[in-house]
Amino acid sequence: MKITKEKLTLISLSLEGVFNYKDFVMIDKYAGGYDKFWDLSPICIENLFPRAVEKRNRIMKILLNPQEYKKRIIDLDTQCQILTIFDDCYPESLKNIYDPPFVLYVKGSLRWDIPLVAMVGARKASSYGKWAAREFSRKLVKKGIGIVSGLAYGIDALSHEGALEGDGYTIGVLGCGIDHIYPAANSKIYERVLRTGAIISEYPPGFSPQKHYFPARNRIISGISNGVFIIEAGEKSGSLITADFAMEQGREVYALPGHITHSLSYGTNQLIQDGAKMVLKPEDIVDEFESKQLLKKTVCSESNDFPNLSVKEHQLVKLISKKETSIDELVYLMDLPVWEINSMITVLELKGMVTTMGGRLFTSVR
Repeated sequence: MKITKEKLTLISLSLEGVFNYKDFVMIDKYAGGYDKFWDLSPICIENLFPRAVEKRNRIMKILLNPQEYKKRIIDLDTQCQILTIFDDCYPESLKNIYDPPFVLYVKGSLRWDIPLVAMVGARKASSYGKWAAREFSRKLVKKGIGIVSGLAYGIDALSHEGALEGDGYTIGVLGCGIDHIYPAANSKIYERVLRTGAIISEYPPGFSPQKHYFPARNRIISGISNGVFIIEAGEKSGSLITADFAMEQGREVYALPGHITHSLSYGTNQLIQDGAKMVLKPEDIVDEFESKQLLKKTVCSESNDFPNLSVKEHQLVKLISKKETSIDELVYLMDLPVWEINSMITVLELKGMVTTMGGRLFTSVR
């Protein structure tokens, strides 16, 4: 990753973990651009945050130690992908919400070339909800729709599992750093998602789960998705926060109806009464996506030679197809960290696009 002054500013601020969307916007306007952040004087910073002593101190800490932050970013870049809001691979749909995260930390392979539906619901799900989460996600991925959820207990975990059982694509959005597996009981699902999907968070690695992180995380779940499907939700379920975000962002909200006497159906039944689309079978969402031509979109595809590949996967396959290539060569040619090359190769092997040819050499099988 090439660290421009702009990127150094955004990621350094993100690493401090105390600056929100409005702070980022104010800093940009006050400095005259993120690249000019490094020219701010102590007086300017005091005027920018007159009552926020901690934020002033954090900014001074960054300004006094630019090389330290640059080193931290370089180290992080070997562990994960860091996307700023100005990067080409930052999801356009997320960029357009009211308060997008300025930085995303990613493990695994991002795909924006397929439609995505968020599936969320109760942590203490009923047998009905558990069945629906697994069954619907498994069938939706068979139709080419990716599943987004929060890797929490209950509906979230089962939605990811169903997608994996259907050999589909799934994204887990965390309310902590991507190096934290929370809850720990979902470690196996976390690892399985990483093999063919992605784990993302706006919180830097090292940040432990905090109660207030999770509602904020929900805006990302809905923000990267084309629609949000609520499986089960009680009267005060956090899933209803995701539904609210979806409506604010102009996303379609779908809900699974339930028995009127069951507490976990109160939220979903209320959503339907308030105008959410009732879903009785996976085909209801598929038909909706097809009517909106979402199943035909190819946002990240550069060529029809390799359908259903991300831009980076497409580039890698093109390079490999010319000759047997080592991982070191791919790292150099694509200017990407080793972990990301390895992650893409794993995904492409599962797709049958590449194969190992002894040692660490790979060749296209197409």
